Amino acid sequence: MEVNNFEYGAMKKNEGYIKKRKMLLLAVYLVFTGAAFGAVIASKLLPVGAIVPFLLYILVLATWRYTQVDYKYIIETGNLTLTRKYGNSKPQELTKFRLKTAELIAPMRENEGKIRDFEPEIVYDALPSVSCEDAYVILFRNDEGKRCAMYIEVSQASLKALRYYNESCVMSETLK
Repeated sequence: MEVNNFEYGAMKKNEGYIKKRKMLLLAVYLVFTGAAFGAVIASKLLPVGAIVPFLLYILVLATWRYTQVDYKYIIETGNLTLTRKYGNSKPQELTKFRLKTAELIAPMRENEGKIRDFEPEIVYDALPSVSCEDAYVILFRNDEGKRCAMYIEVSQASLKALRYYNESCVMSETLK
């Protein structure tokens, strides 16, 4: 079987910093609404209060997408590209490197000591959940020579693609 390319996406679950971000934004929306209506009442220009819901709608449109983070990694002709997308915005490329140059591709939980020894300067966390069962770590050096660690969720198909381009990939059973 020849593996030329592979694509895998994972949406961050509502836990950790995503949950905190949602609660913070809801608080900002409440404070903004209260302050805006308070200013309208204090200025005694009550008809201007009709604008507040529209301003709140614009605020929600501009900020709520940051609570919906979607990571995708693409393996194509020996390169791994990691992208991040907020809501329905355009995907942003976070990093791209040759899989052949990766120093370690292995299950995350079993290799915490190697990760500490590697001392990554940049960490890319593309795991959908803190309790992800199929979490893998890829240790590599980027174009500038900085040590990087990438945490991703894998499937059997993605492991085959990783193994195809880097034979040092540690294979294991996955749930997907």
